[in-house]
Amino acid sequence: MKSDYEKALKLYHKGELKKSLECCEQGISKNLKNNSVLNLKGLILYLKGDLEGAITVWKINKDFNEDEMSKTYIRDAENDSERQKEFEKARILIKDLHIKEAIESLNICRESDFNSIQVNNALALCEFKKGEYDKSRGYINKALGINKGDINTLAIKKQLDEFTETKNVKKIVIPILLICIIIFSVIIMVNLKGKDDKISNSNNNIINDKEVEQKAVDKVEADISEVQEKDESKATEENIEEVKSFSSEEIEEYYIRASTYFADGNYAEARNNLDKVIKQSVGNYLNDDILFLLASTYEKLEDINNSIKYFEEYISLYEKGNYIQEVYYKLALQYKSINIEKSKQYANKLRDNYPESIYNNNNIDSILVN
Repeated sequence: MKSDYEKALKLYHKGELKKSLECCEQGISKNLKNNSVLNLKGLILYLKGDLEGAITVWKINKDFNEDEMSKTYIRDAENDSERQKEFEKARILIKDLHIKEAIESLNICRESDFNSIQVNNALALCEFKKGEYDKSRGYINKALGINKGDINTLAIKKQLDEFTETKNVKKIVIPILLICIIIFSVIIMVNLKGKDDKISNSNNNIINDKEVEQKAVDKVEADISEVQEKDESKATEENIEEVKSFSSEEIEEYYIRASTYFADGNYAEARNNLDKVIKQSVGNYLNDDILFLLASTYEKLEDINNSIKYFEEYISLYEKGNYIQEVYYKLALQYKSINIEKSKQYANKLRDNYPESIYNNNNIDSILVN
């Protein structure tokens, strides 16, 4: 039987924050010592923009359970009150149609995960107003990846869907009308020409017209056949790929199982579960979590080469990701005894890009002074 935390975590990763929060409440009501549930509840409130509520929960966990993770969360949230002000500023700018300035404020908000649902919603709205519909949809998908039931996100999505659908209909209808006009024009010209030449060579014209028409028909049929063959071939390839791939639910199961093994200190089993899905998680919303956890697992197993490999892959894919500060920190430490120049490179990236980060500690100072 799954624990309240496992249920809550699974719902959290599925983007069902309301249900996940309910499971957290159930777990807390049974046992206030359940530090994992308290941390998860705080994280959900944090993502939803309730900074005061999140910090309150983490403080309870810190004081009651002496939880180290809660202390980290509280330290990380120190600058979020300023980001909250930036978000309110961005909302006013959007209302006044100062879109460029609003995006600048929202990019400051994106430096942490605080209120990330509404930050992505606001960015989606900005890009929609700019006419950047693909970018707008990208931010909508990010917000839905966190909370698929958010009312504001769904409202923006509906607006975008309706607008792009109308736009696509126009794109289809106008070319069709133009083609029809061209076809009718050609028919009229052919008929007129036929009448002019009928007296001199009617039989030859009939034969030639039929030959031209038949060639045109053959060409169209050949083109249609080629397109159909390509579509069928592509569909077959996609079906084969689907058979090889894990479903999103299976990837979630492996990730949750690996997280549990990792928390229990069973790093070998955590690695085995992650290795099974790492390649096929590309494109899945859990890919960044899986990459980070796999790199951390190899670190615990003292397989530094593989740990570095996956941490660097994380940077290449998620330069602004949730774990980027810790990844820079870990790589700086791992390279210290292998390649001091690379160690300094990652230490500088952490120091330059995140000067207020909790990872800017004595370890980073010692690397940079060498």
